[in-house]
Amino acid sequence: MHLYNLLLMFFDDNRRGGAQRRLDAFIRREQPGVAETPDPDHPNVYETVYTRLRNELGHNRKDVNLDHTKAEMKEHLGGLISLTKRAIKLRS
Repeated sequence: MHLYNLLLMFFDDNRRGGAQRRLDAFIRREQPGVAETPDPDHPNVYETVYTRLRNELGHNRKDVNLDHTKAEMKEHLGGLISLTKRAIKLRS
């Protein structure tokens, strides 16, 4: 969650809306083929695995097993670390 939050700051979380959308665009550029799923609140919007996991933990999503979410977060931690390092490098 902390790394995802840091990435949101890079994509201007304080600017009006769209930080997750901008972050997901960055993730897609840096990790082509990243897993995506439909956003349950916005049927025509797809979110990357990192955004989905963050939203499952940070929001009350129906039919979400938090133990499963946490286990999946561990599986994707390496990719999130790589993305965070890349974002830092691009902004240096």
